[in-house]
Amino acid sequence: MPLSTDSVLLGSWVPIEPDHNILEVGLGCGVVSLMMAQRNPLAVIDAIEIDQESYDQGLENICNSPWPHRINAIHIDFQSFVKQCPKNYDHIVCNPPFFQQDLHSPYTRRTLAKHAFSLSFSALIEGAAAILPDNGKLSVIIPYAGKDNFIRESLKHQLFLIRSTHVRSTTHMPFIRSLLTFAREPQQIAEDTLTLYHLNPHEPTDTYIRLTSPFYLKIPGWSAASSE
Repeated sequence: MPLSTDSVLLGSWVPIEPDHNILEVGLGCGVVSLMMAQRNPLAVIDAIEIDQESYDQGLENICNSPWPHRINAIHIDFQSFVKQCPKNYDHIVCNPPFFQQDLHSPYTRRTLAKHAFSLSFSALIEGAAAILPDNGKLSVIIPYAGKDNFIRESLKHQLFLIRSTHVRSTTHMPFIRSLLTFAREPQQIAEDTLTLYHLNPHEPTDTYIRLTSPFYLKIPGWSAASSE
């Protein structure tokens, strides 16, 4: 599975510093779990993945990282995992499949990864609510157009929005993604926006660079645009 800007944004943005037990739903190539391990030296991360090949690739990347003892890859679907959840998690993190309106890919792995029939928003929210403790949090990156529905569905399960960042490619473009964090208790919502690039798509903004630069190799000609 290719490295995506969505995963890099989620892994660098998600507020996980005080959290010790973290669950990532959808390991993929492993980048989000690896970024969380890099950011929080106390974090122990379980990362579940339904697709065998993605699981194998993510596990290989974890084993070749500095943190294999702190990231546990599990080959299982989320609904089955919820039924046998072994412990409480301080934070659940997910870059969920959300291309409900796209034509289905002929390639099974891409279909599983990108379409909501493999894990719907409602199933993700219901499962997260079932296993999060009173002080637990859920963080996701989703399309901006779907944020209101996701927030309403979360409220049905007593998960309250406490932080949001809306993302656009350039200043003159509409928002395309929303980074959202939910908690068990209502709080003042911390809201901001993030613009990825100046008018030149090869010139990342200073804010985008500050957010993501700790995770990129510093090589000649590097920019955040190299992840596209």
